[in-house]
Amino acid sequence: MDVVRSIARQSSFRAAAPGLGMSTAAPSNSIAKLEQRLAVRLFTERRGAFR
Repeated sequence: MDVVRSIARQSSFRAAAPGLGMSTAAPSNSIAKLEQRLAVRLFTERRGAFR
């Protein structure tokens, strides 16, 4: 849940990574796995930012 909150606050997967102690790719991979498990899209990209 920390990953989801951090991405939502930062509006960016990359910007969220350092605060989570993750590589820049890790938040994206975590969200992709969660979305697949839930069969729901959690974030949509709009002009380079996520909502």
